[in-house]
Amino acid sequence: MSNREILRRLEARGVDVLAILAGDRPLDTAAFTEVVNAIDRVGDELPADLIELLTTRRLAPTAAADLWTAILTHRDRLAESLGRNPGVRVAAADLLVNLRGELRDIRILDRGDFEPIEAHCPIDVPTGVGNRSAILELYDREVERARRYHKSFSLLAVELDHHEELARAEGTVAAEALLGEVARRLRETCRGSDAVGRLGGARFLLILPETGGREAVTLAERLRERVAGEPLLPAGGGAPLQGSLTVGIASFPEDGRDPPTLLERAEQALRDGRAEGRAGVRRAFTV
Repeated sequence: MSNREILRRLEARGVDVLAILAGDRPLDTAAFTEVVNAIDRVGDELPADLIELLTTRRLAPTAAADLWTAILTHRDRLAESLGRNPGVRVAAADLLVNLRGELRDIRILDRGDFEPIEAHCPIDVPTGVGNRSAILELYDREVERARRYHKSFSLLAVELDHHEELARAEGTVAAEALLGEVARRLRETCRGSDAVGRLGGARFLLILPETGGREAVTLAERLRERVAGEPLLPAGGGAPLQGSLTVGIASFPEDGRDPPTLLERAEQALRDGRAEGRAGVRRAFTV
């Protein structure tokens, strides 16, 4: 179960995770215990999960932590000015709409009205590719297909380098727009049979059916060249930005025969690439 699903299940049982962690409500002992237990499993991704619950946008961990802190600080300032606590949701809306201008024309929906709509939407709106749920569902089906027909395939875990710094400098709206341009270049470079989806933050997952390790490396290098070869243009103007990708690769069956293991191998290769300086391709297999 994903971190997001854990927190969603708490909310479905009437536990207001955002209000509890923001200190908006007196703590109920049972509810607080459930939240604390969830945090133990969530780990460093907690700020990103909270921001996604609040805004439906998945930010990188550092950017999410910065935004969560900014929202709480703004909530406290509003409380001092108004003489009452407006709550974390109102503070987030005021900060992102009125002060930062990062959200426009927002709509207010009760969670019960919104979640059925969200559940049936497979597209990540800012990038136009499959969202996390959609790409992971395709991934599970590809593992099953490869097992049944004794086929190979490869995964590419792809990340736009330095996206957190960009979000802080340009704002989350501009940073999301650049991710949309990156997603377009990924789709254009891939074959028609390949699948592209957004895992969250600046990370994408590419599924390459009937593709071995050597072919996956070749495609990964083409993807890097496609993004690095032409500057990315910030939304609303500004100086062009030079983008770069870090790519982690894992192949079925040699790097894993079950979905969790294979995905972890690709993401570990991506983490290794970040640790080694980014802007490169790292493999979980031996070529």
